Amino acid sequence: MNNYGVFSRNQLKYIAALAMLTDHFGYLFLSVETPLGFLCRLIGRLTCPIMCYFLAQGFAYTSSRKKYALRLLAFAILSQPIFSVLKSGTFFSTSLNMLFTLLVSFLILWCYEDIPHSIWKWVPILALLFVARYCDWGTLAPISVLAFYLFRKKKWMQMTAFACIAAVYAARRILPAFKPYLLIHLGLFAAIGLLLLYNGKRGSGQAFHKWFFYVFYPLHILVLLLIRIYLF
Repeated sequence: MNNYGVFSRNQLKYIAALAMLTDHFGYLFLSVETPLGFLCRLIGRLTCPIMCYFLAQGFAYTSSRKKYALRLLAFAILSQPIFSVLKSGTFFSTSLNMLFTLLVSFLILWCYEDIPHSIWKWVPILALLFVARYCDWGTLAPISVLAFYLFRKKKWMQMTAFACIAAVYAARRILPAFKPYLLIHLGLFAAIGLLLLYNGKRGSGQAFHKWFFYVFYPLHILVLLLIRIYLF
């Protein structure tokens, strides 16, 4: 781990939260085909890799996998109606929010670690990857989480693996019917630079930092939606 890095875990999580806020602001108020809208959505690509990286770390170091998973589930359920309004304008959507994505990713790691048989463990993992297709960020998140976890002792391998995953993901979205705004997906690679600046330290251990992201996720979407409803 790079102990001479610039950012602690808490600081990188706040950067991810700010990137997500910027992304959703651009999604609701700007066209992605405008320079400012494009920039907002490009910045938003930072969130997924950072959160996936620290979910992999969290799984490795948590004292209770059950509590971690239940916490993700509780806030995922709480956030879903608000997320549905963001995506479809109604309280019902076929797309699940990113906390469900993180929960699916966490369960994949749990299956990988606790199911002993090398073949049968992949049955639930593949089933969970199928579920991830209906979640925000799709299969990008669980595959990235798995890579970050498997190579957790070699940071250069983590970053190389994620770069390959991001390249495939971006290519699948940019190349088939190229439009300039699709280049927002290249923002995924900028997260590698930030993660390389991680100093291996948690930062403050206050409970606020632990719960901030869970509360911030549905709250910031709700505030942005209210602003759009009452001002536009």
